[in-house]
Amino acid sequence: MGIRAKFARDVTIRSDGLLFNCGRIMENCTVACSAFEKNIFKGVILSDGIFIDVGAHIGKHSLHIAKQYPAINVISIEASPDTFKLLKENIELNAFRTVKAFNFVCSDKVGKTVFWKSEYHPPTNSCLKIRGAQKLILPTNTLDNTIKEKSKVSAIKIDVEGAELHVLRGAKKIIAQSKPQIIFEAWNRKKLTQIRNELIPYGYKIRRIDKENYISFIP
Repeated sequence: MGIRAKFARDVTIRSDGLLFNCGRIMENCTVACSAFEKNIFKGVILSDGIFIDVGAHIGKHSLHIAKQYPAINVISIEASPDTFKLLKENIELNAFRTVKAFNFVCSDKVGKTVFWKSEYHPPTNSCLKIRGAQKLILPTNTLDNTIKEKSKVSAIKIDVEGAELHVLRGAKKIIAQSKPQIIFEAWNRKKLTQIRNELIPYGYKIRRIDKENYISFIP
């Protein structure tokens, strides 16, 4: 007998006092549980302003930040249309008025791009080709073009399955002006080196959080 990947109906779970509709996907339930990436914000202290969650998925990190820092405005960006519907519903389920959700591929230009959608593993959706995934053509936008508020950006979390560099290159104005803490994923040394080279000119240092997640900051 194989491991169940999908349910017959939507599943809603409670995690750390928050409600998450995970849809019918088992892996979404794993993401929503309190143990998933529980240390990703360890040592991060946010000031008033804006927190940007790029690759927000169903909203786990966006909603936890909104709960912990009620004075902060959260910008939550998710590329997949199906996952975005769950993100929007979870914001409404928890009645957060400080969270705004956007549905586009965050990149370094405005336009369209190929996006690969996995049926059973939505957290792995990516602009990089995935075996057996559905090919979509989705709109792209940049952070610099999206963030219209004048408030300082306190932190950016980026988890976009290998496309982190494109996100950073589309946020040059924000990085230069706000010098936000940047929590990002890097799969290997090559990806980490590319991101480090992008951030060093701004004066950033990088510290490892866990196996694939890092935080960059201005000392």
